[in-house]
Amino acid sequence: MRLFLAMMSHETNTFSNVPTDRAQFEARDLRYGGEIIETYRGTGTCLGGMIEAAERRGAMLLPSVAAAASPAGPVTRDIYQDVKSTIHYRAAFEPIAKEIIEVDAPGLSSSNLERFAFKRVRRPIFPLDSEATYP
Repeated sequence: MRLFLAMMSHETNTFSNVPTDRAQFEARDLRYGGEIIETYRGTGTCLGGMIEAAERRGAMLLPSVAAAASPAGPVTRDIYQDVKSTIHYRAAFEPIAKEIIEVDAPGLSSSNLERFAFKRVRRPIFPLDSEATYP
């Protein structure tokens, strides 16, 4: 079994006038490929737990990107597009994969946005509505 491994973590403070650019991610954590496994293995973090569980089950990890920045203003377009393009696994793996399994767990965040009832959100909005684009 092959598992795609990626993370992007940032808390946006809309009152901050400091944009979260590439330098902000590099100052905290911006890693690619095998470096992610070496850095996070045994750390007790979410990624560390995923690595441990995958290795325990004999899964082959396909690490992509791990990006984290301290709380600041909105993420700039250049770093967002760079990280998001490496996380968008379907473009790279769907044509060659027998099956793609998305792992989701209860909590505040999910890759499956249909889990949440967005009642007071202006529509259309990216990524909930297919006709909307970012930004």
